[in-house]
Amino acid sequence: MILVSFVLLIGCTEVPMNTPPETKLVHADTLVGIHGGYLEVKGEDKESPANELHFLIEVDGVEMPMESNRFDLSNLEEGVHRIRVWTVDPQGAEDPSPVEITVRVDLTPPPRPLLSTKLVSSMLEVEILDYGIEEVDTEQLLITFDSSSVTTTYTDHFQLKLNKGEGKKTLSVVAIDAAGNPSPPATFVVDTDFDRPPNLFLEPKKFLSLDEAELALYVGDDWDATPLVFAEVDGERIEVGIDKVEIPSRISRGWHTLRISAEDSEGNENQVSRVFYFEKDRPPPPKLEIRGNLVRLEKQQKDVTVGLYNLGDDGELRFFNSLESDEAAFMPYGIVLGRSVSASGMRSTYSAPKVRPLTWLVPYDRAVLAAVTQDTVISSGTTVHVPGLAVTVPEDKTLVVEQGGLLALDQSARLVVKGTLMVRGAIVGGELLINGGRLIVDGAQMTGVNVKVVNGPLVSFNSAKLQGCEIEVIGVRFVIISETDFGGTVLNASSVDEYHMWQSEAAGVNLKGVGDAIVVESSLGSLTVSSLSKCEMSDSNLSGSLTVSGMSELYIRDSQLHTKKISVSMAAVLIVEKTWMDALELLVTRNARCVLRYNDVQAKLAVNLKDADLAFYHQARKEIEIRAAGGYRIFDHEP
Repeated sequence: MILVSFVLLIGCTEVPMNTPPETKLVHADTLVGIHGGYLEVKGEDKESPANELHFLIEVDGVEMPMESNRFDLSNLEEGVHRIRVWTVDPQGAEDPSPVEITVRVDLTPPPRPLLSTKLVSSMLEVEILDYGIEEVDTEQLLITFDSSSVTTTYTDHFQLKLNKGEGKKTLSVVAIDAAGNPSPPATFVVDTDFDRPPNLFLEPKKFLSLDEAELALYVGDDWDATPLVFAEVDGERIEVGIDKVEIPSRISRGWHTLRISAEDSEGNENQVSRVFYFEKDRPPPPKLEIRGNLVRLEKQQKDVTVGLYNLGDDGELRFFNSLESDEAAFMPYGIVLGRSVSASGMRSTYSAPKVRPLTWLVPYDRAVLAAVTQDTVISSGTTVHVPGLAVTVPEDKTLVVEQGGLLALDQSARLVVKGTLMVRGAIVGGELLINGGRLIVDGAQMTGVNVKVVNGPLVSFNSAKLQGCEIEVIGVRFVIISETDFGGTVLNASSVDEYHMWQSEAAGVNLKGVGDAIVVESSLGSLTVSSLSKCEMSDSNLSGSLTVSGMSELYIRDSQLHTKKISVSMAAVLIVEKTWMDALELLVTRNARCVLRYNDVQAKLAVNLKDADLAFYHQARKEIEIRAAGGYRIFDHEP
């Protein structure tokens, strides 16, 4: 009875189980280089002390015991290895959740750095050329110079300050990759006692022009920060700018030799020469035509490239394509301008604009124009009358007067254009107020019309004929005039960005605050350039007064002047070059400057000079009489 009870008691008692140990990672180098690395773990067990635990390790599937809790990773072959480590207690119980890591062994040092050095203004500029060291995890550079070393993060460029006259200095650069492997050193020895001539680089452009007159210039010296630099064209000294040399406009058309020389403080010299062609003639503007949705050149042009520009609603020109003589380009909707550019970079005036409307134009079938509510066309053979009232072309609408069509305005009538007005036929009488809109006159006739344009992106006259009109343009981005006869009309333009006039005639042109004006092959009764305007006139005739004032600049060349008086004042500049001059008086006053170059002076020219400058450049002075007063300066060269 007692024995049975004892057996039953023993069978019902719970026997405690052995809890497996746990493994903790203390340290692991996952990237191992030639300097080695190790793996360290520790074990934890509830029943056994730590010194009775041991460890097993599996490297790439191969299991082995560890002599201690640290494993040397330096003995592994180069490459990527998968490692598992776990703890075993004295009873043989193993950790069921081993520590798992991946180790990359990289024993290959990075390649030797490839150095490019340049000593400029006492600074040694060192560039590490891209030859693949980034691909091998280069992270640091060990830079040793003159027995001093510094370790920095990787960079492809650094500078060292040197002092002249300290003998030879040695630079050593070692690349260190992410594994700590050093490359073979790259060394460079610089002799600070040696002084080289200045280094010169001149942009290799062979064709230059008034519009593209600059050549990039680099001048550097090993020890001098500012070596002396001189430039001359055919032996004549010209100015040198910052990192550039610009051919002055006084240099004649044709082939020339440009010579650049540099000299340091020790008298070391270097020079470079360049033969170039200088262009001063503007090519004619291109003639564009539209065929379907393509734009092409109506007439072929040799030795030029035509750039095509789309005029945005904001008045900005955006280049979208270029044309050769036998090519065509897609014609976008809106207004397109073209401009020819020669091989020398000389640019023409802008072409007459071409328009591709976005919507169909609706023929106007009434005798009286009372309102414009849609894109409207006055067709050939149609006459539309505007009575004595104001009619507006809205901002998003277009009114077209086709060839053979007539828009007749009463003298008291006003047509206000906020959108676009295109005239290919005729307009008679009244007032045109282009208020923020666009005026495009192409092959049209305008008689007795008072035209005023305010704050618009574009005004264009092409192959037009005007009689008895008044024209005033204020605050317009582009004024483009080609092959137009303005009769007795004087053109007044102020606050205009660009004013281009080609093969046209006018009783006079007044420019006030015009940023860039070009007048080519035109005939003017008078010309006034004032209020910070800049104008160039070439191959043209001027038969009346010429006035330049208000810090403006006027450059006249290859033209004819028939005038009684030329006035230059208020810090303005007038340059006249290779021009047939039949003038009686040249008045230069109030800090102005006048330069005469190669001109053919016909009659006795009286120059009244007061508080101003007068310069002659290859100018015969036989027919010139100078009457000077006040603080004047006269130069026999162009300063």
